[in-house]
Amino acid sequence: MRLLKCGISQGRLLTPPNKELQWFPGEKWKDEFLIANRIGLNHIELLAEEIHNDQNPIWSDSGIRDIKDYTKIYKLEMYSACFDYIIKNSISINNRINYGTLEYTKNFIKVCQKLKIRIIVLPLLGKSNLTLKTFNLINNFLSIVIPFAKSKNLTISIESMAESKLINNLLSNFQKYSVGCVYDTGNRVIKSKSQYEDIHNLSKFINHVHIKDKDSKNNNVVLGKGLVRFEEIFKALKNINYNGKFTMETNRGINPEHTAIENIKLLEMYANVVNFQ
Repeated sequence: MRLLKCGISQGRLLTPPNKELQWFPGEKWKDEFLIANRIGLNHIELLAEEIHNDQNPIWSDSGIRDIKDYTKIYKLEMYSACFDYIIKNSISINNRINYGTLEYTKNFIKVCQKLKIRIIVLPLLGKSNLTLKTFNLINNFLSIVIPFAKSKNLTISIESMAESKLINNLLSNFQKYSVGCVYDTGNRVIKSKSQYEDIHNLSKFINHVHIKDKDSKNNNVVLGKGLVRFEEIFKALKNINYNGKFTMETNRGINPEHTAIENIKLLEMYANVVNFQ
């Protein structure tokens, strides 16, 4: 019996035409559900792309029905979705909330409600990067988004490269809601002298984990080939009593399905080493 409930980001079980990492697999999106079932994954983390894509099934009622059907057929859990749109579409403009982005975000939340998603990942990266300078604007944006998500029975999980203190300060303003942060093992290794300490510093709010590995040049590499010390990661997560799920945002290697299988084995091995429960 596996220790971990582990899923994968949409598009990572297929080979993209142009070697993109974050990639929606177009007409082949259904194929991933079969593969995910075959290799024993828990979920596929759905993706709303940086640029709006009418062909993404999340944006139509028929597409939503198809996603629900394939999730049921292949016995996957409808668990999480990542809202990459705000990476290229800032949540603010001229020091005010960008209401176009806000409405798009609310529409995505409504979609996730229809799909019965549990966690929405908001990447505060790129044009929506969390810094001291953008703190108040992001706080104002979340002051609308987080209560709206709660009204739809959804949990927000922000993803950020900011210092743990800044993330904690931001999320402390929303403690009465169901809200937290993603711990991304690859992104945070670039920023952290000690990921063990980093996880403990964020322990109050970690409600989802993205699994990836990165090298010293910030390249996403096959798990075990980069800087991330996964035994340290699982030891820290055990110490903070993390009981959530994991989503692999991993390098596909030569064969995406084979790489995913090997990644699962690697993660299970490290989880076993520290008696992760």
